[in-house]
Amino acid sequence: RTSRLIFTMFGIMKAGAAYIPCDPHYPADRIKLILEDSEAAYIVTDDENLANLKAQAGEGSIKVLEKALNVEELLQCQNTANPAIPQEGSDLAYIIYTSGSTGRPKGVMLHHSGICNELFAHPLNFRNWTVMQEVKCILGLATISFDASVEEIGIPLYNGLTLALASDEIANDPILLAEFMVKNNVGMFQGTPSRLMQLYESDTFRQALAGCHIIELGGEKFSDSQLRELQKTTKAHLFNSFGPTETTVESNSHEVTHD
Repeated sequence: RTSRLIFTMFGIMKAGAAYIPCDPHYPADRIKLILEDSEAAYIVTDDENLANLKAQAGEGSIKVLEKALNVEELLQCQNTANPAIPQEGSDLAYIIYTSGSTGRPKGVMLHHSGICNELFAHPLNFRNWTVMQEVKCILGLATISFDASVEEIGIPLYNGLTLALASDEIANDPILLAEFMVKNNVGMFQGTPSRLMQLYESDTFRQALAGCHIIELGGEKFSDSQLRELQKTTKAHLFNSFGPTETTVESNSHEVTHD
């Protein structure tokens, strides 16, 4: 969870290809399934995760090595010319793998037109329109393999705002996360209701959350009791968004003001 992640996502799309986010914390079997099922041409990684991949691959490590590109080596390239590769809205932007909770994980193919529609701050996209009026900095908290990360990273960078990407250490510690949010003037928090309520147990985090102008919750049911609890702490716009990843992150978003 560093700037290398951002360079890689945008660099792959800039090169006319599609990226597949794969969390290095995944079990070896899941990583192997994603690599084999997607028929990915390359793996962009770093020294630490490359060593882990080799160890997990065992006898197949040579095959993994042939695909591996070290992000630090890629960043040494001196060519700054714009590749200007023609792309259409129907071209593939990324593939994201489902959790596999209902069986074998499947790769869902998403296109540029869908993600541009999801990120565009049009008045009819009321959530994004509100973000543009009230927020300068958005928190990046979701794991890269969860489609919410596409929104967290995309909304600020697509619309000229600031992304504050929390490291693994910060993301998993409510005190550190609260300090990070205050330091970076974070104006928007996104997450699942259950994750937010876990963090919410910390007084320090609640104080940081009170500084947000927008809180977006999705991925699970957002209960009436959670709504009432949040309304005691914050005057932020509370959005409930949902949708299958096949519809490009979400298909609906609504500002919640009462039960």
